[in-house]
Amino acid sequence: MEFYFFSFLFLLLTTFLSYFVLKTVSKTKKENLGFWFLFVLTLKTILFYAFLHYVLLKNIEFNFDYKIFVCSLYMIFVVFEVYFVSKLLKN
Repeated sequence: MEFYFFSFLFLLLTTFLSYFVLKTVSKTKKENLGFWFLFVLTLKTILFYAFLHYVLLKNIEFNFDYKIFVCSLYMIFVVFEVYFVSKLLKN
């Protein structure tokens, strides 16, 4: 149960952090927002992998159900980030 909670919490916090970073960047550099979105998304992917591999998986056996959960949860948060970027581009 702790695996689900910590994965969700980590992705939620990084999504809000990336939204605030992109919101700050969009005020100054409107033309490079796509680059910053890809940069933040790549950084988030690397951090999430490191978080899974080095923090959670040392103590928890990683079975097939966890893989499905992690992939679907990660894709849901990617959709949220795409929504945030489209919202920022409209403003």
